[in-house]
Amino acid sequence: MKSPDMETPQYRRLEDRVPAPKTTIAAETSFRGEIEGTEGVRIAGRLEGDIKSSGLVWIEPGAAVQGDITCPYAVIEGELNGGIHAAYHVEIRSTARMTGNIEAGILAIADGGRFEGSIQMPGEHIEPIRFQEKRRTGDPT
Repeated sequence: MKSPDMETPQYRRLEDRVPAPKTTIAAETSFRGEIEGTEGVRIAGRLEGDIKSSGLVWIEPGAAVQGDITCPYAVIEGELNGGIHAAYHVEIRSTARMTGNIEAGILAIADGGRFEGSIQMPGEHIEPIRFQEKRRTGDPT
């Protein structure tokens, strides 16, 4: 997937570069079915089903998703049992637990984040980025 046109300055965090998700599955909420749309999606509860989004898909700490995600941007902080496809940029944060395959141009895995599956990175072979999270979840700086 080609790099989207980003007219914003360089930021360290993905969520600072792309619009915030407009759809939310709240904590303590369960949903079964497919989510499809042009806006981003934030999951704080439980979802059984696939997500197809043209925006940022964010799985918060404590959230659980059983299904595949097709989107350009993904932040995984909770649990994902499924694949991430056609992604430009994926971040697996330190609280994440993911089982599935990833197709991404850019992949960052935080120390402590758990991933089991295969990774396909189109174009030149680029190794995944490893990093230590220095901010707490929800810290705006």
